Amino acid sequence: MGLIAMSERDLQRIEILSKVIAGRMTMVSATHVLDLSERQVRRLRERIVHGWSPQKISCRMRLEPHPISVSHEQ
Repeated sequence: MGLIAMSERDLQRIEILSKVIAGRMTMVSATHVLDLSERQVRRLRERIVHGWSPQKISCRMRLEPHPISVSHEQ
């Protein structure tokens, strides 16, 4: 997989979310420790469960722009 550069905050998030997934910590406890809303913690947990890499979760990858085209013709 290679070397992934992560900040201490990102590393802490991964560790806490791993505890939530394993059932060793509740979602409410994780929200307090990470100082995030329950919705944010739930979304991060789902990303880990669905196989997102830590690099994607920490938002270090640039996302491709959506190919949206707008037509002003009538």
